[in-house]
Amino acid sequence: MQKAFILLLTCLVMFSCGNKSTTIRDKAIKSDSLVAEIYAIQRTKNALEIKVMSSGCTKPAHFKLEYGRVFDDTVQLKIVKTKRDFCKKKPFSKSIRLELDFGNGKNSSKIVVLNPILPNPFEK
Repeated sequence: MQKAFILLLTCLVMFSCGNKSTTIRDKAIKSDSLVAEIYAIQRTKNALEIKVMSSGCTKPAHFKLEYGRVFDDTVQLKIVKTKRDFCKKKPFSKSIRLELDFGNGKNSSKIVVLNPILPNPFEK
């Protein structure tokens, strides 16, 4: 009887700890503040073209631009990934075009991207 109680108690502790970590992980995945990992970035007049890692299902709609402080002619922005790529294809580098919209109808001459730019693992 005592062994059964200890086994039951152990199972409950393991189950509750497992659920807690899964919940935390799920919240992090669903968060809108997931900073996109960028491997290259290039600016045109009205857009940013970024290279990101894809497993086959990454689309421009999965990213959004969060605009931060504006100093004179300089705008800070962060590229946020709003949806993860759950496809099973071998990862590859994909170019994504994101339109710039400063809201005032003007283009800023300087942009500071707050995302870290990582070395591209697909280029040698």
